[in-house]
Amino acid sequence: MSILTKETQNELAALIEKALIADSNLITSYLSGSITEGFATSKSDFDVYAIVSSENKQCNTEIFIPFNDKICELTVVSIDKINEIISNLNSQEIISWYESHLLHRLLTGISIHHESALFSLKNSIPKDELCKFLLNKAKKFGEKCFSDCMGNMIDNDYITAAFNAERTLHASIDCMLAFHNSTSTLIKWRVKNAIKKFGKDNEYFKSYLLVCSKINVINDTSALEYIQAVGRVWQATLDYIQGKECCDVEIELRQERLLGHLKIKDNNSIIKKPLYRVIFERSKLVLIESSAICEITADAYKVWLSIDNSKDIDKVISDLSENDIDSNTTKFYIDEFSKIGAILR
Repeated sequence: MSILTKETQNELAALIEKALIADSNLITSYLSGSITEGFATSKSDFDVYAIVSSENKQCNTEIFIPFNDKICELTVVSIDKINEIISNLNSQEIISWYESHLLHRLLTGISIHHESALFSLKNSIPKDELCKFLLNKAKKFGEKCFSDCMGNMIDNDYITAAFNAERTLHASIDCMLAFHNSTSTLIKWRVKNAIKKFGKDNEYFKSYLLVCSKINVINDTSALEYIQAVGRVWQATLDYIQGKECCDVEIELRQERLLGHLKIKDNNSIIKKPLYRVIFERSKLVLIESSAICEITADAYKVWLSIDNSKDIDKVISDLSENDIDSNTTKFYIDEFSKIGAILR
């Protein structure tokens, strides 16, 4: 069954034509939002967009129109504005949250007027670049918040630190969604998008929900436990994404990585400390805790990636030997991480 029936399409088309000012020269119009993405409720409004040939006083405004006991929210945008956003994205210039949201709504739109024009516009959007932009934005925001969290702890302000860590936790799943080609930016649909993309039984998603439920700032001890839990998820998120990006290494996001142990287990497993993470930016890999510690090599990062809070040193050496890293190199970097204080062994 079609999301947009012919009858509703015709009614919306008439509504749009009546609402637009004369000489608007409509290029295309489309339904988007919760209805097209499968998140609608019985109370959901109709989010409708009209792309017109030139800027006029209706552009970049929202027009609210009663429609079948609901509201039709019509947003008018000029084609020049859409082309400008696409051009900026292609040239890797910064676009605003609203501009990225406009592109998402266009990509998920269902045609009301001029389907071929909408199809052409969708094809002109560099979706890979949009996802990369959203990923980088979420990653920078998540790291900024976690850096703030570390600063708060230095000042013994564990309450503020925990709430900054909470923002990092949500940025983690925003990173994962963008990395897996989601272009949605609406916070209210973050969890719905994650369920749609990963499924409720996905280990990463379950770990995210579990840590969401852990926030407790009643005392410094409970706040620190929460911050460490967030740190573990953030650490694993960065390693999953960056491992693929810069080392072509795909790690498994199992519970040991996401919720790992803070103390050494009986099997002598190597444990990453949860507040340490590696950031890949400007072609450099940097190990960070409360501040940047040192730049590391790609081989050092491969050793870091192999440590999953469950393997002992022999298992790490064995696994890395399959990736052409010899045992002496592995032992050297494990020793270095240990000296820095980034791992327990």
